[in-house]
Amino acid sequence: MDTIYSRKLKIFTAGHCMNSHEEENKANSPFLTEALSDGIHINRIHFEIKQDIIEYCEGPPTVSIAFVLSGKGKMAIENGDVLDINSGTMLFFYSPKTTRGMNFFGCGEWHILDIRFSLSEIAAQELPPFTQLAAGFEKNGSYSDVLMMACPIYPPFMQIVNQIEECQLNGSIRKIYLKAKALEILACVSAQIYDYQYDVINSLQRRAVYNAIKIINSDYHYPWTIKSLSKAVGLNERKLKEGFRAVVFCTFHQYLENVRMTTAEDLLKKGMSVINVSTAVGYASPSHFSKRFRQHYLINPKAWQAKYAVVHTPLTEHTATEIK
Repeated sequence: MDTIYSRKLKIFTAGHCMNSHEEENKANSPFLTEALSDGIHINRIHFEIKQDIIEYCEGPPTVSIAFVLSGKGKMAIENGDVLDINSGTMLFFYSPKTTRGMNFFGCGEWHILDIRFSLSEIAAQELPPFTQLAAGFEKNGSYSDVLMMACPIYPPFMQIVNQIEECQLNGSIRKIYLKAKALEILACVSAQIYDYQYDVINSLQRRAVYNAIKIINSDYHYPWTIKSLSKAVGLNERKLKEGFRAVVFCTFHQYLENVRMTTAEDLLKKGMSVINVSTAVGYASPSHFSKRFRQHYLINPKAWQAKYAVVHTPLTEHTATEIK
């Protein structure tokens, strides 16, 4: 299955990826596709480029839910507004027809998890029209009947992304597991159509909630309370509480803890000690952190680290192999 990235990305990376060279082991390729069924694919894109790149590409009808885990750039569909893209961005893309667009990839490391659904797969799920999703996304670069929208990767999505990235299963069991996770993400996105509370907060209040989310995402180690966050964004406590439920479908305290836990996962995976992780994500007591982590994941952080910690290989060893 072609993707919005593949037409030209596979060409320019051959000359622009760090230390590109032929490599027999495709498991280390920066471009990997797993076909989970005829209508569901997962694309993993992980590379590093030496300079900024702009590509103009064309892709077939598709639905994509992509998670930018590292990288900074811009994306746009033809005639649509340009969207700023950076680490921590979730992109929703729907096109019922062949669509052209622009991708700007900033110099440095890029890591994208891209989940693709064919239109026949979407039709089989009997979902409501995606046009009703617009109110749930912070940025909208859509044009006509082609949708491209972006928002932060909220913790419920990040947890599923981590489960996909950390999957160690093989064979048919792996396909079943990853297909279930792909459909879970599609279900979570589609649920916004039913759950989004349009009349709870107005557009200005929604912007304040988005600012609150950004503050938590960057300053999760700070001992935030609903009162202090309310003052920081200029929105009263009641509206801020309602706003969190309307925008991210959970309470302020649940969102803060989810951000801390997903960050803790990443730090533990990189080998940081439990004590240091506890401090880094805003817990004064390592024992309290361990208790909350265990309640969150049903496993203590030390055991989680032993199971999932990975040895990171330099991106300079990756090649520019085409997506199949």
